[in-house]
Amino acid sequence: MCDGNNFNFKDNIFSFKEILLELLCENNLSQAEFSRKIGIPKTTISGWLNAERLPDYHALRKMARFFDVSADYLLDLDGNRQ
Repeated sequence: MCDGNNFNFKDNIFSFKEILLELLCENNLSQAEFSRKIGIPKTTISGWLNAERLPDYHALRKMARFFDVSADYLLDLDGNRQ
């Protein structure tokens, strides 16, 4: 049952895109390098960066571990990286 705190897909997908771009820049990573390092197809990462989709659970976990941030941070649900 909803409690009034609706997840807004459109807002979150654009927030996720910006956060991922920031993390890639901070770590001097291209999409191709990031793809190789976490084992996710470059086309999937491109979809995230083009704000076409959000990552699934497994991809989110891989990214959070790789960047040493929380999944909530990646989805802009919490401003704290940890």
